[in-house]
Amino acid sequence: MLKTRITEQYRLKVPFINAGMAFIATAPLVRAVCNAGGMGVLGIPAMPPDVLQAAIRDVKAVDPACFGVDIIARFSGIEHIEVCATEKVPVVVFFWDDAPDEWLSRLRAAEASNSIVDDGANHEWISTGGALLVNPGLSRPPQLGQIDILRR
Repeated sequence: MLKTRITEQYRLKVPFINAGMAFIATAPLVRAVCNAGGMGVLGIPAMPPDVLQAAIRDVKAVDPACFGVDIIARFSGIEHIEVCATEKVPVVVFFWDDAPDEWLSRLRAAEASNSIVDDGANHEWISTGGALLVNPGLSRPPQLGQIDILRR
């Protein structure tokens, strides 16, 4: 097993995290990545909250070491955050847009997520704890310090 800070932080067998691509990173892909020892990340744009909850439960059924949900704020609402908080999703990734403070506060209060990543309009990266995950998107290339965590 290859050991890096990210495998140790998230109890992964391999330092592989799939991108939470909308309409592609569905529950079957996330389960497969988790079963292979990586971190599967569910892409959820246009997914109603009840469908999100069912997808999360589908992923949790394989007892993953860690998994995440990738949210694009402009296509989501507080009800999606409530599902993530209720289901105690270990990693929540915000992509494209800044996450509203209310959403971040809700996740912190629920102690649902140990990492939150934001590649919002101002390109600031945040983490509420745990390791900082990389999701640079198309807006800019990752910096060495951001990708270094995947190598150690």
